[in-house]
Amino acid sequence: MGVIRRTAELALKQAGRYSEDCIMVGDRLDTDICPANTLGMTTIRVTNSLFALQVPARECELATYTVTHLSKIPQIVESIIG
Repeated sequence: MGVIRRTAELALKQAGRYSEDCIMVGDRLDTDICPANTLGMTTIRVTNSLFALQVPARECELATYTVTHLSKIPQIVESIIG
């Protein structure tokens, strides 16, 4: 997870954004959700992929939101940003 976290930190720095202002959408608990949660991002897990059977093994792998389809994401983002 160290390389993934450093990559995410670099992307945030280049974008000039704070992690608290970002949303990570992903399907993998280990490479998407956990690193983003560790950085303080809001996380949305999409469960209609090959990784739907992954079960959170650590607290950092618990997504803020979980959806079954990408079409649900705009509604969640709207509720976050108001």
